[in-house]
Amino acid sequence: MAGMASIRTHYREKKSARILTVEVIIERSVEDVWQYLINPQHTKEYMANLSHASIELTNGINGNIQEGSNITYVDNYHRSFIENIVTVDEPNEIEGHFIAGEYCGSIEKIRLRDVEGESGGATLVKFQWEMVGNVFFRWLQRAQFYRNWYWRGKYATDFQTLKEILEKDNQQTRNGNGDGDTEEEQH
Repeated sequence: MAGMASIRTHYREKKSARILTVEVIIERSVEDVWQYLINPQHTKEYMANLSHASIELTNGINGNIQEGSNITYVDNYHRSFIENIVTVDEPNEIEGHFIAGEYCGSIEKIRLRDVEGESGGATLVKFQWEMVGNVFFRWLQRAQFYRNWYWRGKYATDFQTLKEILEKDNQQTRNGNGDGDTEEEQH
């Protein structure tokens, strides 16, 4: 996949959890990326396991998350889990704690930071997932070495898709016609 080199992943273990970190630079402003990420319905567009999911937001504002929001997911495999949003530091950080379901106890963080991109201002998106589970879950994860590579590959692909969606939208906006055609292509 083109551009995959711009995605960095890191996977490590600590005593009670496994931590996956994904970093990607997106050629969009922090505010643009923030506006996209605070709507949980957008996760269907870039997270492969949620492409046909049911996503319900409670305690949100106009469909967007806020501190205290709960997001209930039923993924493509009919697994249900609930994430409670505990931190919303606009436009820099979102933190959610999984309070029910298979990933109960896990923590998900997304941080945004201004950086210099190829065409000027860009955003560094840093996603961190601290996967916590019961003793059996941790033993199973440790026993399945290939799972480390699966999670890294899955999230690298998901965030590559996020990058492509936002940069394509940015290109269409710069062209001024919203359909991706340049003026020469329109004539």
